Formats: sequence, structure tokens, C-alpha cells
Amino acid sequence: MAVHRGLTADQRREQRRGQLIEAAFDTIAQHGVGNLRVRAVSARAGLNDRYFYESFRDCHELLIATFEDQFNRALTGIMATVAESPPELKRRVQAVLEFAFAFIDGDPRRPRLLIELQTAEALVDRRHEVIDVLTQVMIGQVRALLGEAAGTDDNVMMTALTVVGGLLELTTQWYRDQISVSRPQLIEFMTALVVTTTDITGALERQLAPRSRAGRRKNL
Repeated sequence: MAVHRGLTADQRREQRRGQLIEAAFDTIAQHGVGNLRVRAVSARAGLNDRYFYESFRDCHELLIATFEDQFNRALTGIMATVAESPPELKRRVQAVLEFAFAFIDGDPRRPRLLIELQTAEALVDRRHEVIDVLTQVMIGQVRALLGEAAGTDDNVMMTALTVVGGLLELTTQWYRDQISVSRPQLIEFMTALVVTTTDITGALERQLAPRSRAGRRKNL
């Protein structure tokens, strides 16, 4: 394979792809996801328009690649934090939340991407994907740390889905300056919410049990 300036053709192609993703990230941070244009992004990346199409069919595909690049980085960090944190629910939740906020704050472009995730129609499928993935992470951790005491599979799943969706919205509102508390206060509240919610699952099951028994008797 031919080498030019120390890079193979595949390496140069991957480098150009990375430049386009970075340029798209810059554009999203400044103007939102609705302002991605092939010519503008290519120019910002310092590339001819023709190089855009060697990696992406259109700006929507570039948008998804840009988002997934950041989400994969975040998820890798979350899982590493889980692996390194103590096997105790409150401390593990707090560690993950502290990592999440540090990750978002680690690049000034990330808060805008988070806001766009919650509000932009173009990212609605990715929003569902994020919630699904994080819900599965929470279910896995609750089961690992609490076992059967966490409740039935259905109730644990619905509780995790409710909590993840709520935390994502709460975080977004905080970055939009709609919530006027400090970051430590917010993390403390979120941690308490998650820990308390795992206790609520048992109470929910006690409330739901009479109805479930009544349903079974009716079917007999």
C-alpha cells in the first residue's frame, strides 16, 4: 500500500473523517444540529468538498457519527468508573455521576450536544438509544449490587427507565441554566434519588401485589 507523508491511504482517509467530525462538532456547538452543511463543514475541516463524500453520504450521517463518537467515549468512561468504584450502590452512583459531569465539562462543546440530543428531531433515535443503553447499565448494576431484593425484572426495568430518562432531562435543564443549584448539590440530589428509587421498587411491588393477586383469581 502506498505511503504518503508517513500515512497509508486508509490512514489519511480516517484522518480526514476525524477532521470532518471535529468540524461538525464545532458547528453544532456554535449553531446547533440544523446548520450542518457539506461545504461549510468541509471548509472548516480544511478539506475539499469531495472528501466529505468518501466518508459520509450526507450531513445527517455526519451528525450521527459525531454524536456516536462522543457517546462511545462517555460510555467507555462510565463502564471504567463502574469497574473501579466500590461495590456499594450510593458510592458507585455518585462516582458515575461525578464522571459524567466531568466528562461533559471536559469539552465546552459537549453541553450543547447534550441539549441538542434532548431537543433536536434529527437525534431522536439516538436519544432513545442512549436511554436504552444507560437503562441496561443501571439494571445490571442494581442486580449486581442488590440481587433479588431489587424487585421483579419488569419493575426494575420500568424503574430504571424512569430514573434514566429523568436524570437525562434534569442534567439537560441544568446545562440550560433552568436549574439554579451548584453541581455538587445536583450530584448529591441525583445520587439520593437513585438510591431512594431502588427502595421504592419494593414499595411499588407491595402496592401492585394485591392487584396482581386479584387478576390471577379472576383468571382462575
